[in-house]
Amino acid sequence: MRLAVITIAFAMCATGIARAQVDPLPYVSIQASNIQYGEMLKSNLKGSYGSAARSSPRVAAARPTYAGLGNAAYFSRPASSAGSSISFAYDSTPALRQAAADGYVERASASNAEAGRTIAREIARNDFSRIYAGIIAPFGFRSNDTADAIASYTLLGWLIATGSPDPTPGSARAVRNQVAQGLAGDPRFRDPRTRAELAEEMKLLFVTLHAGWQSARREGNLRTYSDGVAAMFKRFSGNDLRAMRLTSEGFARG
Repeated sequence: MRLAVITIAFAMCATGIARAQVDPLPYVSIQASNIQYGEMLKSNLKGSYGSAARSSPRVAAARPTYAGLGNAAYFSRPASSAGSSISFAYDSTPALRQAAADGYVERASASNAEAGRTIAREIARNDFSRIYAGIIAPFGFRSNDTADAIASYTLLGWLIATGSPDPTPGSARAVRNQVAQGLAGDPRFRDPRTRAELAEEMKLLFVTLHAGWQSARREGNLRTYSDGVAAMFKRFSGNDLRAMRLTSEGFARG
């Protein structure tokens, strides 16, 4: 998304791509009190992508993760009009947002205590939910719907990986409807709490991914960042973003 520019006071600037660390993926290195942005991405991967969530075994076992959704299948068929009537709305309360932030910080702290402190400080300083809502609003997404959160995050990844221009609101909503159709077949999402927990974490992931994208642009590292994002999605979700096309009916392959 060449999304509306929103100043994200993360106090970070891109300095290049970190060498592959524990996970063999390229991560953007953004300095913030000598903390690498890669730690932030890795901490999120451990939670929402379901890999090595050592710091929160209860959470990892109890709730769905982005990787565990099997969401690549969501985009194997065009969106139908029925998807627009399927709601995954929830009440985005301060308590839910704080719980998502706490989990984020906990995962970062497990691998890098200094990173955890830096992330906690920036979360305390900034209203991530407001930042997220401001970025997605022009595309018709809502900030309190799980299907919207998953769709907006996947669409952002696709835009970064492919360098495509902004989607139309119609295309963005079609992607959302594809996700809604997929989630409708998952009984776990009948539980409003489950919907809320995953969506609030996806919002943090979205803002993190978007912040890195903007920083990579400023520092001239956009191609390497986009390669890293493409690899990350392909490995953890099964979505080969560069093999996907955006149409008026949502994503199509080939």
